[in-house]
Amino acid sequence: MAALTQDTKVTIGVVFIALSGAVTGTWWLGTQISQLNNRLDRLDSLIGDRFSMTQASETALRLAMENPGMRVPDPRDPSQIIEVRPIEQRNK
Repeated sequence: MAALTQDTKVTIGVVFIALSGAVTGTWWLGTQISQLNNRLDRLDSLIGDRFSMTQASETALRLAMENPGMRVPDPRDPSQIIEVRPIEQRNK
């Protein structure tokens, strides 16, 4: 085979193989990243459908009601706190 230059002694075949490998590797990596992005999009759509704001608010209120005295952030406005105070038992 013919050398690229006399100084390097690198043949045209070696350069072609190296460039082909680089192009193939870049293509493969791009495909993998695209597939990963598609999987993340599907996962995001499933989670987004499963946990709506209404459901999050209901869950927060239910958690506060089941645990009197516990401070639960309101999902609609995280600066607000939902707190259900326990009913004090009267002495009979």
